[in-house]
Amino acid sequence: MAPEPTTTGQAWQALQSRKGLVLLTAASAAAAAVVISLLIPPVYESRVVFQVAESPEGESLGAAARSLLPGTDPGAALHVVTLQSMLIRREVAAQVPGRRPEALEEATDVSVFRKAALQVRVLDTEAETAARLANAYPEALERFLVQRRATRREASIAALDTQRSRALERAQAARAALGGFLQQQRTPSLQREQDGLLARWQQAQAELAAAELRSASLTQRLAATAQQVQAESLLAAGGLQSPVPALQRLAQELAALEVDLAAARAEYDGEQGALHPKVKALSARVQQRRQQLADESAAQAGGGAASAPLPADQLREQLRRELLELQRQRQSLGAEIQGRRAEAERLRRQLGDGQAPRLQEQQLQLQLENALREADLLGQRLVELNTQALRRDRQVLVLTEAVPAGAARFPNAVWNGLLGAGLGAVAGLYLALYSRLSGRARALPREGAP
Repeated sequence: MAPEPTTTGQAWQALQSRKGLVLLTAASAAAAAVVISLLIPPVYESRVVFQVAESPEGESLGAAARSLLPGTDPGAALHVVTLQSMLIRREVAAQVPGRRPEALEEATDVSVFRKAALQVRVLDTEAETAARLANAYPEALERFLVQRRATRREASIAALDTQRSRALERAQAARAALGGFLQQQRTPSLQREQDGLLARWQQAQAELAAAELRSASLTQRLAATAQQVQAESLLAAGGLQSPVPALQRLAQELAALEVDLAAARAEYDGEQGALHPKVKALSARVQQRRQQLADESAAQAGGGAASAPLPADQLREQLRRELLELQRQRQSLGAEIQGRRAEAERLRRQLGDGQAPRLQEQQLQLQLENALREADLLGQRLVELNTQALRRDRQVLVLTEAVPAGAARFPNAVWNGLLGAGLGAVAGLYLALYSRLSGRARALPREGAP
């Protein structure tokens, strides 16, 4: 015969009748939990918070570690991975004897603290050891960063030194090539030689222009003198005499002097041209002739004592001699003009022939300057790297130092006792219900017996 279902009231009565069993089970479980907690060695926790200074190296490598810790700073993610590496654990274990690097993997937790800082938590059975282990992590990271920076700096210095040596070799080769080229051209500098040729050509052009101006002046004076000779000849044939021979002569001389002054000013152009002795002498003669012409004109106009006219024969002889002298000067000046033109043309051809060698010299000079400039820049970079090697700036800044914990992180005897009492009470309830059901099941066969 099947037992009747147990109601809630019956179950509660069963628990009331067996509450001793429930309390005994709860007390036993709580006592066992407390005893076990007291027997287990205590474990202490220490934590250190620090920050790593930003560096270009960390930014470049942090992107690779970002995938391992998404949502964190790339540099912090890189340092988390570094702190979890076996290399750092070995460095920490070397600082705290008696602790194996393999055991630190389970006893250490590395995390990002407030986005930019790092936090390392260490568990150990000794409070002092836990604090020492935690504080050893930022020091180990500092040594790792310093060593990595020194290694990269040494590699950079070696590479820069190699590049500088090659730049100096190129400079030496360019200097040798330039020296050989100039020796082949038989000149210490084509640039200076070309500049000298250009200055000489410009001077020749100026002298040629001045000579052509003097030639034009002589041509005008020759034409005027020839006309005067012809006029005097006609007057002599008619038995007459020139009324104003002195004025004509002074006007011709003044015109000739003005042309010579213009030519001299063109030849000696510049800020100091007016101070040249030739220009000053011609200017004085022009002023003298102008004054003489003005005085002669005033004397003849006022009927005063003018210059006594020369006899006809003497005047014609003077004009003839002046005409011959002007012709001689023109011939001499024509030869001078031809010589100056030939000289200017020769200098122009030399300038044209020297363009190609001059360009080649400029290219070799540019190669030499570029190689020396590159070597100088590389040398400055080497000096900067060596100066940085002397600096001892810390990259790891400890924000909160780890201190020995005053109480164990676990086990907690009080908490474990409460938890054991709760679990024991639950087990006692099940035992009480089970004993109630078992008792009813055994009582059923006896009630149905004849």
